[in-house]
Amino acid sequence: MTQLLAHLVGDWLLWSPWLARKKVEWLSAAFIHAGIYAACFAVFFWRQPVALVVIFVTHAFQDHFYWRWYRRSCEIDGDADVPMPSWMAVVKDNTLHLLVNYLALRFLP
Repeated sequence: MTQLLAHLVGDWLLWSPWLARKKVEWLSAAFIHAGIYAACFAVFFWRQPVALVVIFVTHAFQDHFYWRWYRRSCEIDGDADVPMPSWMAVVKDNTLHLLVNYLALRFLP
């Protein structure tokens, strides 16, 4: 439950529209967002520094490249070739984050 709460706070409650747009355009913005996200995990899991680094780095790269791919996929022929509904893309993104977080916190120091 703690992992889920850290995820929800870091990825949703501390969300800003500007950062959500820019993290797709600039990798540096994705790392700023990932730093905020990882800080939410550090509050509870500060004794697992390797896991926190993995969460931080994978979150930045996933958010930047996954949403960049999704955005470009939607622009192929306007909105006609959307690879999946936007709600499904959000569910997949969050599921991947939760899976990586679980594995990192379960198996890494």
